[in-house]
Amino acid sequence: MKRKAASVLLMVVEILAVIFLAFIALKMAQAAANQSSLEKINLAQDLVLSVSTL
Repeated sequence: MKRKAASVLLMVVEILAVIFLAFIALKMAQAAANQSSLEKINLAQDLVLSVSTL
């Protein structure tokens, strides 16, 4: 495969990966919006701990 064709193929794969990740993030956000407030608080605290460890 030529360099230009490989570059275009890689760009298409990256775009599909971004779309897939955005879809997953949207589904997770919708699921979180439908949870009770106690579950939301626990999820937010878990997220804060995860981000602070990074």
